[in-house]
Amino acid sequence: MKEVKKKKRKMLLGDNPFGEIESIDFEYPKNKTRINVKKGYKKVEKKTAISTGSPEVAIDEAEKKIDEVLESVATQKTQSRDSLVEFAERIQSKMAAIQLEAGEEKRIFQALLKAVRPSFYLRKLAPFFLTGRGVEVDEFGRDEKLERNLLPVLKWLFDHYFRVEVQGVENIPPSGGCVVVANHAPVLALDGLMIRHAIVSRVRSDARLLLENELYFMPYVGILAQRIGVVRASQENASWLLSKGCAVITFPEGILGISRTFKERYGLKRFGRGGYVRLAIKNGVPVIPAALVGPQNSFPIIWKTSIGAKYFSIPFIPVTPTFPFLGPLGLIPLPLKWKIRFSEPLKFDYPAGENLDQATVNKLNNQVREIIQKMIDDLRN
Repeated sequence: MKEVKKKKRKMLLGDNPFGEIESIDFEYPKNKTRINVKKGYKKVEKKTAISTGSPEVAIDEAEKKIDEVLESVATQKTQSRDSLVEFAERIQSKMAAIQLEAGEEKRIFQALLKAVRPSFYLRKLAPFFLTGRGVEVDEFGRDEKLERNLLPVLKWLFDHYFRVEVQGVENIPPSGGCVVVANHAPVLALDGLMIRHAIVSRVRSDARLLLENELYFMPYVGILAQRIGVVRASQENASWLLSKGCAVITFPEGILGISRTFKERYGLKRFGRGGYVRLAIKNGVPVIPAALVGPQNSFPIIWKTSIGAKYFSIPFIPVTPTFPFLGPLGLIPLPLKWKIRFSEPLKFDYPAGENLDQATVNKLNNQVREIIQKMIDDLRN
C-alpha cells in the first residue's frame, strides 16, 4: 500500500480559517487490479480494491443528498432559515453518534473532516446567500446592488441600535478629495462603517473606507468588506481614490487601536509614521480629524491573547465580559450610544506633491492626533 502525501494548498482569502490539515490519502483504483511488489521478494501479490462501502463513497452520497436539501431550501422564501437550522441540527446529532474504532484507517477521519469543516457548508450555501448580487463591480470589487440590499441593516444599526449622534458633519467637503482621520475602536470594522454612513447619508455618497491588512484578510471579512465598498489600505489605493475626487476614511492607529483594552479605552495609540499626512500633501487635499466615542464601552476588552489566534487567521483573541463565555453571541457589541464629531478641515501649507522630511511629517501627525484626543475628551465628558 503506497502512501501519497498531498502538497499543502496555499490558503485562499477566506478559505478554511482553521488552517489546512495535512491529509494522508490511500489511493486505491476503484474496481481495478492493484499490484503490490515488496522489495527483496520475487513473489508478486495481486489484490483487488473494492470500493463498495468505503467511507469516500458514503461521503459522496451524503454530499449529493445535502445538495438536494439545500437546493430545495433555497426555493423556499419564508421557511428557508428555519429549514436550514433544523437540517443543521439533524446533521449535528448524526455526527455525534459516530465513534471511530481503534485501528481504523486514517482515511475515515479525513472523510469525516470534510463533512465538519465550515468551508464545506459555506461552499454549498454560497449560491443561496449571494442570490441577487450585482453583475458589475468597480475597480475595487464594490457591488452596488449588494450594498443597497444591506443598507437597511446598516441604517437600523446606526439609528436604533447604537443611536449614533453626529456632530460637525458640515465640515465634510461636499465634493473633491479629502482624508478623514479617526480613532479606531475594538468593534472590527463597525466604527468605520458608522463613520462612513454618517458621511454618505448626510453629505456625499463617494466616501470610501480604508481597512488595514489585519482585518481585510480575516476569513470571510475581506470578501464582504470588498463587496460593500471597503478598500485595502495602501498609499496606491488611497491616491487613486483621491485622484477621482473621493473622500477616504483612515485609522492611523491600525491594529493597536482595535486591540485597545478597556483600561486604556480613551487614550490614543501612536499614529504610525504619518502616511496619511504624506498622502494629503501629495494629492493637495485637506485632512478632517474625526473622533468616535461609545464603541469603547460597547465591546470592552478586559484581556487579550495571541495564543491560538493564528489558527483562526486573526490578530488576537479578545476576552470580554461576554466572550468567549457566550460563544459567538459574545462578539455582538452592546447597544450603547455612540457619538461622532468631525473637526474643521486642516489644509497643510505645503505645495502639492512636496516630499517632506520625517520630522515635519511627525510634527503634523502629532498635531492631528492632539485634535482628535481633545475631541474624545470633550465627547466622553
